[in-house]
Amino acid sequence: MPIVLVAPNMCKVISTVNWHWLDSPNNFKYIMAYPPSYSLEITMLVVLDANVLFAGLISPHGASYQILSLAIGGALTCAATPALWVEYEEQLHSERFLELTPLSLTQINDFLDYLASVIRPVRNDFVWRGILLDEDDAIVAESAYNANVDALITFNVKHFQTLRNQVSFQIQRPGEFLKTYKEQQS
Repeated sequence: MPIVLVAPNMCKVISTVNWHWLDSPNNFKYIMAYPPSYSLEITMLVVLDANVLFAGLISPHGASYQILSLAIGGALTCAATPALWVEYEEQLHSERFLELTPLSLTQINDFLDYLASVIRPVRNDFVWRGILLDEDDAIVAESAYNANVDALITFNVKHFQTLRNQVSFQIQRPGEFLKTYKEQQS
C-alpha cells in the first residue's frame, strides 16, 4: 500500500520499499529511497553536514552511507534549518557532485524530496554567524544548536573546535558517530 506524504504545497505518493542500491541498465548503481516503517521508538536526533550527504550518495561503502541508511530507515532523525536545507540542495546540485555520482538529476531530486518529507524542520532562533570562520559551518552549527541535537556529524570536525566547550551535542566524524551509535544500541 502506498504512503501519502504531505508537505507544504505538495502531495506525493511513494511506494513502501526499502533503501537500495540498484543496478541500472547502463551498469551504474543508483539509490532508491522510500519511506521507512514508522515506529514509536525514540531515535537519536542529528544534524548532517552537507559533506556527509555528499559522501553517502556517491558510494554505498562507508560510514556516511550507513548513516543515511539509518536515517532513511527511521533509526535516526535528521534536523535542518531552511538555510541548511539550501546548502544541501546547492551541494547536491553542484557540478562537482554531479560529476562524481552515478545518480541522475531526477534521482537526486527524488532523494531530496524524500529527505524533506522526513527531516525535522528547525527554526533559527539563535545565530552563530561570526563565531566560526566559514559561514556554511555556522549554518550547520545553528541547525544543531537550535534543534538541540545529540550529534552534529561532519567530516570537518576541526572547523567546529571553537564550539566544543560551548554546546551540549557531540561533534563527530561519520565513523566516530557510528561507533558511538552502535555502543548505545547494545
